[in-house]
Amino acid sequence: MSEMLDGAIEVALQNTYQLVKILSMAKENKSETMRKLINGELKYPKVFKGYLWKTLGLNKVKKSCNHEETHKYLCRHLDMMKANMNWPTLDCTDYYQLLSFLINEKQFINYTLNAKLKATAVYGYFLEQFSQVFIMKQLKNETTTTLKDFLKEHLNISDSYSRKLRWLGKLFYKYERIQSLCISLNELYKRKVAIENMLNLDNEKSQFWMNKINL
Repeated sequence: MSEMLDGAIEVALQNTYQLVKILSMAKENKSETMRKLINGELKYPKVFKGYLWKTLGLNKVKKSCNHEETHKYLCRHLDMMKANMNWPTLDCTDYYQLLSFLINEKQFINYTLNAKLKATAVYGYFLEQFSQVFIMKQLKNETTTTLKDFLKEHLNISDSYSRKLRWLGKLFYKYERIQSLCISLNELYKRKVAIENMLNLDNEKSQFWMNKINL
């Protein structure tokens, strides 16, 4: 009985060690660890599958989601004419510079279905930078206003649309070709999970959208 118990403890320790090892890998490079787990390149303790999948967000990865289909969908809306980056010269830690930009440039956000996303993506990027600066002001007790209320009052941007803009901005900052898509942000956001899965788990397509290779 004692030997059986010792054996069970040993197995539990090995499984726990393996789990910790995988989580450490994910901390260093989450997308690569997710890709290896999904493709079977990385073995994991089956007893911790539910916990591991939930922690890394793998339960959101739809097995039916075809990366090729997502890629082709985006390419159908891609204007291959090269667009210049033309980033505004802003100090991304300066609260007032960022706020002034957001107020003055809001008129250039494209809400139409087939307009190029570049101006909206740039706006979303600087909205994300402003949000980080605003959060720091909250932590320093320099404001009691919530970000949600502030954006609604000063920019007339709802909390839900703010999240979409900031998501697009972060996406665009890493994946340059996103700026050349001719599609509304709302339509693009409907495929948020599929797009993120493709970019995180398909290295070739990720490189394409970074504008490093052509397919």
